[in-house]
Amino acid sequence: MKPYNPVTLTPNVALPAGDSMTSWTLDFGDNESLTGSGPPTPAVHIYTATGSYQASFTMTTALFGTMNSKLVVSIVPPPPIPGDFDGDRDVDLEDFGRFQACLSGYLVPQNDPSVRLGQARRPQLR
Repeated sequence: MKPYNPVTLTPNVALPAGDSMTSWTLDFGDNESLTGSGPPTPAVHIYTATGSYQASFTMTTALFGTMNSKLVVSIVPPPPIPGDFDGDRDVDLEDFGRFQACLSGYLVPQNDPSVRLGQARRPQLR
């Protein structure tokens, strides 16, 4: 599974005077959660798969009891990298090999003796 960019969820809670939060749970919707007591702080979470997740924030206060709020978090794949033909998020020799196979043909051997690994052939000026 590939990790995606971190998502920050910040519960904003305004309680009436005289009330206090006794506990809270932030469920990220992917079997991961965070619990605490007192005022909640921003939570950073990294999802490992694309999709829609139902995140929820549940809090218990001294006067009002338990309250719940829900949010849908959508994780989409990052945009493709130009030249990354094998989809591994970098442009490397594997990608060049795929490009070369498309250019010359898949079963055409690349054994030109004038081209050595790591050396580029200089064009001949006429």
